[in-house]
Amino acid sequence: MIIEEFLNILNNNNLMLPTNKIITSYTLAFILGVVIYIMYRNVSKGVLYSRGFGITLIVMTLITSLIIMTLSTNIVTSLGAIGALSIIRFRNPIKNITDMMFLYWSIGVGIVIGLSQYNIAIIGSIFITFLLLIFYNVNRNNINKYVVLINLKDDANNKIDQILKKYTKHYKLKTKYYGKEEVEVVYQMKVKGNINFINEIRKLEEVNYITINDNVERI
Repeated sequence: MIIEEFLNILNNNNLMLPTNKIITSYTLAFILGVVIYIMYRNVSKGVLYSRGFGITLIVMTLITSLIIMTLSTNIVTSLGAIGALSIIRFRNPIKNITDMMFLYWSIGVGIVIGLSQYNIAIIGSIFITFLLLIFYNVNRNNINKYVVLINLKDDANNKIDQILKKYTKHYKLKTKYYGKEEVEVVYQMKVKGNINFINEIRKLEEVNYITINDNVERI
C-alpha cells in the first residue's frame, strides 16, 4: 500500500509549465545574463577580460534556469538529474576570484528564475550591481597590484625595464630562470589605471607569452 501510494504521488507530480511562464523566465534570464555580462566587462581589467567567458555567463544563466524549470515539474526527473550532475567534473580551473564571483552570480540567478522567484532575481541582481559599481569605482583611482610572468626566447630585461618605467608606479624583478632555449622572469608591480604595458611587452620579438595575476594582497 505504501509503495503504491508513493508511486501514485510520483506519477501525479508530472506538471507542465505554461508556455507564457517559460517565455517569461527565459526572457528575464537573458536580460539578467546580459546585465551580468556588462558588469563583468566593466569590472575586468585589460587582458584579464575574456569575451568568451562573458558570453558564457549569459548562456550559463539560461541553461541553469532551463534545468531548474525542468526539475521542478517532476520528482523522478529531479532525482535522476541529481545523480547525473553529481558525476560531472570540470577540468578547467578558474584561477581569477572575480571570474568565480560572476560565475556564481549567473548560476544563482538561473536557479532563482527557474524556481519562478522573479522578484528575488531582479532585486538581488540590482543590489549586487549597485555594490559592484560602488566598490570598483572607489578602487578605480587606487593603485592595482600585479604579478607578471614573462617567457622569453632570449634575455630582454633592458627593453622590459624601459617599458615598466614608463607605465608602472613601482616594479621589482622577483625571479629569473634560465632554461636551455628560454628565459622566464617574474615581476611584481604597482600600476595606476590601465595595464597598457602588457601590449607593449607583447610587441617585443623576444616574448613568447605573458601570464598576469591580479590576486595580489601585498607587494
